[in-house]
Parts: sequence; C-alpha cells; structure tokens
Amino acid sequence: MLPVHFGHWRTVYGWFRELARRFLFQTIHDVELMLDRERAGREASPSAAVIDSQSVKAPHAEIRGYDAAKKIVGRKRHIAVDTDGRHGFAYKGKAVDLRQATTARHRAIPASAFTL
Repeated sequence: MLPVHFGHWRTVYGWFRELARRFLFQTIHDVELMLDRERAGREASPSAAVIDSQSVKAPHAEIRGYDAAKKIVGRKRHIAVDTDGRHGFAYKGKAVDLRQATTARHRAIPASAFTL
C-alpha cells in the first residue's frame, strides 16, 4: 500500500521503472557518494577499498553453488566499501569452492579493480 499522497500505484510504478531503466538510482548513489567524500575532506573517488564475502545457505535457490570450505550449499554475497566504510557495491552469486578460487581475504585493494 502506498500513502495517499503518492498517487495511483500504476503511475508510481511507471516512474520507478523509467528511472530504474535509465540507471538514475545508481547515478544518484554515485553523486551522493562523491559529495559525501568531499564533505569529509577526501578526494571524490576512493583510492582503495575493502572487499568481504559471506556464504549464505540457500539450498532451493535457482542459482546456487557449494562452498566446500564451509560445507554450505547456497549463495555467496560480496560487498565492497571504501576506507571510511561507505558502501561501494554488492554482488550476489553462487557459492564456489574457495580452495579452487584465488581470493585474498580482508586486504585493501586499488579502487580501480572494481566499479562503484
């Protein structure tokens, strides 16, 4: 249920779809991130980031994998934040055997390695 002052749900949904199609929400996020960094006295673009992941049980999900190190069938969530903890991006995918993948745990990496 939408509040009355929002208007008809089809109108609101139509605007949401159009804005999402144009990636406006991502643009607003990126601009606000740059402004927040500048207000904190930092450069607009981060120079480093920290990436972390988490295995989540999801045995009935369409896209899933097996994390042999943790013995979990499900998905893997990844998140990247800059050095001040500002959210960069998140990714959800199937779990993989970490012994077969080349990963680095909890280390700073150049921000150019991923897209904010």
